[in-house]
Order: sequence, then C-alpha cells, then structure tokens
Amino acid sequence: MQKQTFNEWLIITESKENIKGLGYPEIIAKLFYGQFGNKHAYLISKWYRDYSSSDPTNNWWSLSHRDFYTISIVDLVDIYNSTNSSENYFKTLKKLELSVDDEDFVDLEEERESIKNQIKDKLFSNSFFRYNRLIEDLISGRLKDVSPYKNMNFWKAQIKYDEKNIFKEKTPIKTYKNGFRWIDVGKRCHLVGNLMKNCGSAGVMSSDKDRTIIALFGVDNKPHVVVTYSPNQKRISGDEGIASTGVKSEYHRYILDLSKTLGANFDAEGTKSKLLKMKYLLQGKATGLQQISNDVFNELFKFNTNGQMYYSNAIHIVSHQDVEKIKTAIKNKQINLKNKQPSVLRMIFNHLNKNELERFGVTYTLLFNFLN
Repeated sequence: MQKQTFNEWLIITESKENIKGLGYPEIIAKLFYGQFGNKHAYLISKWYRDYSSSDPTNNWWSLSHRDFYTISIVDLVDIYNSTNSSENYFKTLKKLELSVDDEDFVDLEEERESIKNQIKDKLFSNSFFRYNRLIEDLISGRLKDVSPYKNMNFWKAQIKYDEKNIFKEKTPIKTYKNGFRWIDVGKRCHLVGNLMKNCGSAGVMSSDKDRTIIALFGVDNKPHVVVTYSPNQKRISGDEGIASTGVKSEYHRYILDLSKTLGANFDAEGTKSKLLKMKYLLQGKATGLQQISNDVFNELFKFNTNGQMYYSNAIHIVSHQDVEKIKTAIKNKQINLKNKQPSVLRMIFNHLNKNELERFGVTYTLLFNFLN
C-alpha cells in the first residue's frame, strides 16, 4: 500500500472538515469524500444539503433525515458514533429500543464496519443520486466542466443544466412555424417541473416502462403544456398546463397534432379539459363544436353531425329536438322538474332530473356510444 504524503493527508482532512462545516456528521463527511474524492465531494455534499433542506440550519441534517417510524440514517449515525465503547453502544441501542442477542459476544469493530456499510447504502440510495441528471452526469464523468454551476445552489444548477441539455442536445419531435415545439424532456425533468409548478414526473402518469414527458415550449423557451407519452401503449395522457391545471384552449391544437404525429391515442377520459376531450373525440365526426357554458360545474357544448344539432356535457348527448321538446313542456307546465336551474340545458344535464326526463321521452346517449 502506497504511503500517504503529508500534503495528501492535509487535502483529505481539509475536504472532510469543509463537508462537516455544512452540518454533516463526521461519518457522512468521510463517506462523501470516499465516494467522490477531493474533486467533487464538497460540491455534491453542498448540493445534497440544498436538495434535502429548504432551511439549512445547524440541525438541518437531523431534521431532514429523522424518521419516527423506522430506523433512520440519523439513528444509524448515532449507533455508529456509540461504538467507541460497549457502554455507549448498548445505551444507544436501548434508547432506540433495539436489542442484541448476546451482549458478551459483540465485536464493536465488526459492528462499526457493518453499521458504516448500512449508512453508506442508505445515504447513496437517496433519490438525489438516482433521479437527477445533473448529479448522475457529474458522478459518471459525462459532465466534465462544473465551473458554470459550482457557485449556484442545487436547484438553479439543475435548471441550468437541464436547459442546456434540452435545448442544445434534444431534437424537437415537431417544430411549428410560430416557433412552438414539442420536446421529449425525459422521465423526470425538474426544469419543466419548476417552471410549470408541477411535479415534472412521468412516473405517476403511466405504467409503460419507456414512458416519457413531452413538453410544448414557446419561442421564449418556456413550457406551456406537458403530456406523458407511453410509446409501447401508443398513448398520450396526463396533459397539464401551468400549476397542474387543464390545458388552455389555445394549446389544444398542438396536443391533437402531437397525437397524429406520434400515431398515439389521446386519453380523452383522463384530461382535465372537457373541451379538449370533445375536440379529440369529435374530430372528423362532427362540425361546429362550441362551448356554450364554461361554468366549472356545468360545461356544456353543442355540435352538428349528419345534419342535426346535439348538446353534450362531455358525458351524455341529447338531441336538439329533445331540448326543444322540454322547453315547450316547461313553458306549457307539462313537466315540473325537481331541480331548478337557470337554463333548460342545465336542467336537462342535471343528474337529479335525468330519470324524470327519460320518462318524459328524452334520450340520453353516452358520448362514446354515440361516436362509435
């Protein structure tokens, strides 16, 4: 084994002390240095603190890593530190309500090494090291020049790095004449998540192992829409606008076009926009689609097909003839509906009136059945 020089010892010691200065326990500082060396250990540990705590006070480590339901990494560090003596070790185990089979045969050196490995496994299995491209590329060596990012906190550095990769490395799926473009931003993209104030994760939107997020960027390089694309299922789902809202009508045409471009079905039942649902389901089958009421609880539409007009609440369809029949019946006091509404259409599509109106002769057809 090569003998360590004084200068090497000094560099290692200073690096570990710098990491401890961020509020880490000594064993964690050692593990960071052992894993990443003098080149990146301090930067990664600084970013890990940014990721773990929004308020890095002196006690941030314990506050952000304590778990009251299972043995946490904080507990493991306490156990590790207590292995300097049998008395401290067993006192710590008792405090944590842990037991040892035979106290007389406990080898503290062996226990210390075993606990250190448990701490290491728990620390580096954190999602910070597994699901952040900036960290993955830094560790793997794909990111060689960290100078543009090292003086930033983790979140700003990640956004800048994601932005570089998205706009310089990604070829748009489709670009429009006005500068808007669809870009595959991967399974998780914190740039999109932060800018759009949503999670930016495809994991909750699809079971497809190859699922990915596709975002619609404007000429200002800001995302306006995200969808989840499941290539093996040939499906687009999870469409959202800013702050996880329904997609604004001005962006609907882009989603419909993306569906055609990818040859994928759009999850019309899962969308938050009833208008988008109607546009997708009625394309090529109806004309003159209009939203005639956009009240959040009473979104109503009308459209024409086969020379006839129909009304819908995006669930059921009622013919114009039936609507006119009910208008006349109400005017002539031939029917007295239990649930009064400001308009005849709202009374027709109120579920509390449905049975009575069906008895009167109104036909309700499910939208999907009507179109198929």
